[in-house]
Formats: sequence, structure tokens, C-alpha cells
Amino acid sequence: MATQGYGDELQYFNSSYTSKSFNMTHATTTIVYHGVARSRLVFYGISIAIGISIGSVLAFAISFHYCSKLLPQKSVTNIIAIGGILIMTYFVDYRPFNYASFLIANKEAIAIYVVISGGLTFCLCHTYEPGPEDPKRKVIQWIIQAIAILLMYYGLQLQEISFLVIIVCWIWSWQYHATKATAVVKATFKKFRKRYALRATVNTPHRFLTQEEFVTEGKVETEKALQQLRDYCTSPECNTWEIVKKLKDPKRFAELLYGNGDLDDRELYRWMNDSMFDVE
Repeated sequence: MATQGYGDELQYFNSSYTSKSFNMTHATTTIVYHGVARSRLVFYGISIAIGISIGSVLAFAISFHYCSKLLPQKSVTNIIAIGGILIMTYFVDYRPFNYASFLIANKEAIAIYVVISGGLTFCLCHTYEPGPEDPKRKVIQWIIQAIAILLMYYGLQLQEISFLVIIVCWIWSWQYHATKATAVVKATFKKFRKRYALRATVNTPHRFLTQEEFVTEGKVETEKALQQLRDYCTSPECNTWEIVKKLKDPKRFAELLYGNGDLDDRELYRWMNDSMFDVE
């Protein structure tokens, strides 16, 4: 009999320890991986659960508000409210209440309430859903982390191990935030440096070309543009007949492509006379 009692006690201890360790493992996963708090599934799930819970409280408060208007004096309303709360507390604490039978007996009404309140909460969450970097996301993350800390604290029988696990998880969390903060600081510094360099470039006075530099750059750029024109006209992408149709003198254009001058003798003589006249 003693051996059997010891075995039952050991089995109960093992099952209890396994269950608590399972809860601690899930809590550790929740507090370490911050993406859970930022996921839309967790946001909608927590919001719908809170909406369903608050909906029942609001329904009771609205019913009590309209019933209190039917009573002549506020003192009577307060007495009824206090008495109702005390009676409800008595039945909840001292009377065994079969919640399973209540849910089964009123499953249709409860299902309708859950669907309506959950649908309204979902619509509100979809309308006012915070962005990825909104502070509301951080509030949800903090709530999940607080729940995880409580589960870890009560997940093990030895408080020293619980505190050690919590400290390790927070160090891991701090490392994640430190890496993210370092990336933000680097991006901000890079943006500031780029803006400062651009401002310094804009404020630098522009240097104009001299006469010799202007002539040299004109010759280089003209030769470069002519070479690009020659390369295009001799490539398969060029529509030769379309270009010939638009030209006034295709022969001179062909001579230009093959390296000859684009001016005849009369045009060259006229250009030289005009240049001499401009110099005088």
C-alpha cells in the first residue's frame, strides 16, 4: 500500500512537472520571438477575445443603466446594485455552478452573441488596425511578454531556476533590441551623412570653363556624339530607309558616316569669312 501510494504521488508529480514545463517552454517561445506580437493573427485574436469579454460587461452595464432610470431615487439604485453584486459573488464563490450544462443549454444564444460581438470587433480592428511600427503593436507585445513571465515564474517549482530562465530570455530579448537599435542608428547616421554631403555639394560654387577648356570639350563631345551616330547607323537596329526618306542629301550624310567632312567648299569658305568677320 505504501509503495502504491508513493507511485501515485510520483506519477502526479511527473504529470504536474511535465505540464508546467510545457507551459514554460511555450512561454519562453512567446517572449523570445517578438514576431508573434507583431503578427496580424495575434492582433485580431486578442482584440476579438477582449471585444467578446467587454461586450458582456457592457451589456450588463447598459441594462443596469436603463433599469436604474425606472427607479425614483439614486439611493435605491445603489442599494440594488450593491446587493446584486454581493449575491452574484456569493453564488460564484459558494455555490457550485455547472458551467458546462449552462453552455450546452444556451449554446445557440452564446454562439449568436460570440458571432455578433466577434464580427463587430473584427470590423473595428480592420478599420483601426495599427501599422507595423505603431505603438499599439508594442503594447500587445508587452502584454504577451508579461503573460509569458508569469507562466515562466509559475512553470517551475524552483524559483531560482524560474528567475534564471527569465533572465536568460530577457538577455536574448535585449540582444535582439540592441541589434535592431544598432541598425537604426547606422541608417540614421548614413542618412545624415548623405544629407550633409549633398548640402556641402550644393553650397560649393560652380567653376566656369575657360576659353581653351570650352573649345577642347566641344571638340571631344562633338567627336563622341558623331561616333555614337556612326555606331547606331551601322548597327542592325537602324532603319536605314526611314532615315534616308527624311534626309535632304543622303550622299553627304553617308560621307559624314564614313569620316569625311560634313561641309562642302562653299559652306567652308562662308564659315571662314563669318569667323573672320566676328573676330574683327
